[in-house]
Amino acid sequence: MRPTGVVYEPAQAAAIVAELEARGVAARLIACTTEGSLRAALGEADFLVAIPFPAELFRAAPRVRWLQSLSAGVEAWLAAPGPPPWPITRMTGLYERYITEYVFAHLLYRTQELAVLGRAQSRREWLPRSEWMTIRTRSVRGQVLGVAGLGSIGREVARAGEAFGMRVRGLRRDPELDPAASAGPVRVFGPAELEQFLTGLDILVVTLPLTTETSGLIGGPELALLGGQAIVINVARGAVIDEAALHSALASGRLGGAVLDTFVTEPLPASSPLWDLRNVTITPHMAGEAAAPEVADVCAPNIEAFLRGEIPGTLVDTGRGY
Repeated sequence: MRPTGVVYEPAQAAAIVAELEARGVAARLIACTTEGSLRAALGEADFLVAIPFPAELFRAAPRVRWLQSLSAGVEAWLAAPGPPPWPITRMTGLYERYITEYVFAHLLYRTQELAVLGRAQSRREWLPRSEWMTIRTRSVRGQVLGVAGLGSIGREVARAGEAFGMRVRGLRRDPELDPAASAGPVRVFGPAELEQFLTGLDILVVTLPLTTETSGLIGGPELALLGGQAIVINVARGAVIDEAALHSALASGRLGGAVLDTFVTEPLPASSPLWDLRNVTITPHMAGEAAAPEVADVCAPNIEAFLRGEIPGTLVDTGRGY
């Protein structure tokens, strides 16, 4: 009998299963789009391909021997009352380019003042040279880009920054990590050098995992170290940045702006004062959205490795939290 895999993803489970089957994955696959259907299928599962689901359901999966996470961050899997009792493979090789393109799309939108130009176009107004010379479009070349978190996503952001001629800094838990895992000629700082890392940045991109060490890491004192016109881009988890301190810095003009894809509470409540700030761009946790064929391209080889008796991919270190 073929092993059974359960794919749980409310929006794309059926499409992911179809793509995995088209790639010849030698397993019986069950698509689940609700917690109810997931609960019903877990008893048959030998492995899971899933976004996080309530820990109370872990006990309903006695046969599971491996979990392929569909989320880039794994803090939801590791939350109380504890992690799943199975090896967890992180999703890598997919979200890196999507998130990097998101970061630079929003950065260039701001530095090229496309919002101003778009408003002029909507008015059918050809801005005279004397006016558009005051808009202050500017190049990103030479600006100081800080990437907080040099995992697979952060390294890709750093490489893109270098390609644009930016001066790139990185923050990493292990600054002396082996060169094969480095982001190239990037100046790397450790946690004890956070102040040096942040001081004078033009752009701060947060790609850190959410752990006990990173929760609230960027607060008021840290934001004050950035350049006065700095832009903060958070594609990690909302709780890494103190939202109240961020709002205060943005509202007072101590920061130039922010692009926020993640928040402490999601969806972001309508009552949040962040909605009212003109220098903030809010997106609905979509920077890493990927289509089913691309998800299957990453998951299919990992499933085949599991079927050969291997535990594939990049395993989560539950002690570290990523």
